[in-house]
Amino acid sequence: MKNIFSKILIITGISLLVLLSFSNQANAQRFRGKIEYYSSVFPSEDGKIKSINGTKIEYYNSVFKSEDGKIKSIGNIKFEYNNSGSQKSDVKIKSILNENDDSESEDALDTYYFIERLNCQ
Repeated sequence: MKNIFSKILIITGISLLVLLSFSNQANAQRFRGKIEYYSSVFPSEDGKIKSINGTKIEYYNSVFKSEDGKIKSIGNIKFEYNNSGSQKSDVKIKSILNENDDSESEDALDTYYFIERLNCQ
């Protein structure tokens, strides 16, 4: 009798932990705010996200194919890409710099990548 009760208690505890972890993940993916999109003559910008909750997003308009259309900045977060001439390394980010540890820019960055993941599905 004692073994059955302890097994039921363990299974109930594990079930509650699983349910709590699912509810935390659902809250992390919720977004309340405003997203604006570019309507531009530049193909590198047209249809891309312009701002998230007022945090401006800029894209490179570059002669380098590796940079053209890539994110230049999200708020105070600056992106830099490799320009080595090698096709494998040119598509990779060289550095991401968050000037002044701006938390609003970090929130916009998280939202941007969340939207990109959704668009790739």
